[in-house]
Amino acid sequence: MHDKLSAVAKENNFGGYHPNSIKKHHHGTYKGIYCDSSWELAYLVWCLEHDISIKRCEEIRYYKLNKKTLKYFPDFIVDNQIIEIKGYFDEKSRIKSE
Repeated sequence: MHDKLSAVAKENNFGGYHPNSIKKHHHGTYKGIYCDSSWELAYLVWCLEHDISIKRCEEIRYYKLNKKTLKYFPDFIVDNQIIEIKGYFDEKSRIKSE
């Protein structure tokens, strides 16, 4: 069932940055910056504790995978660099980081 729902979501271009969406994992706002996971929260807190400039990235980025152009919303902008927080590094993550 999960695979079927994922296929429908992909076909209809669901997903993206939605701060008020309901998910199974922890999410919320910390000091005015939205975090979509506990990994993002930990990184945000670390940056703030070390006086590193950080803000939520709201731009759409595009990448190609299997001859398809897909979009994603990076997590943060830190010192004018886009930062994507992942608890894993797979083929999609590698392509997005190029």
